[in-house]
Amino acid sequence: VYMVCRNPERGEKAKADVAEKTKSDKLHLLVCDVGKAKDVRSMWKSFIDASASKAGGSKLDGLVCNAGTIMHEMTLTDEEVETTFASQMGNGVYLLGTLAMPTLSSTPDSRLVIVTSGGMLNVALPDWETLTCTSKKAREEYNGVKWYALMKRAQVILAEKWGKKYGDKVKICA
Repeated sequence: VYMVCRNPERGEKAKADVAEKTKSDKLHLLVCDVGKAKDVRSMWKSFIDASASKAGGSKLDGLVCNAGTIMHEMTLTDEEVETTFASQMGNGVYLLGTLAMPTLSSTPDSRLVIVTSGGMLNVALPDWETLTCTSKKAREEYNGVKWYALMKRAQVILAEKWGKKYGDKVKICA
């Protein structure tokens, strides 16, 4: 099991907790802020390098995308992307899922689980500039709870599209 955590100290604590409860020493921590594309790419390379050295090469039975946050104010990452979009959609699900899909597709009975929430039930998917918070109007009207809900709606739609595209090789659910 590879755990991806943003904070190394909290990640080590979570890893120790899982190890104690499962009595397993087959746990690995990868430190990554999934809101940052450069971190996601670097983390994925570390995973591939580590797993490729194992017998049978790279294999990924399942990927669970569970990052989430509600920002009280519109905040940009150091890559100039709105934080909620970056972590819950752009990098934390779309980029990571895209990087993982070849490995998932080549692993029999693999799964991609995107953890979403009922918050998405109250919103429709808006235009791209609103979703990514790149228009002046979207930035002026930013509301963290609304953007959280928009990302959850986008995750469900992405899961549906990926299910149609990759569903013969990877079980995808949100």
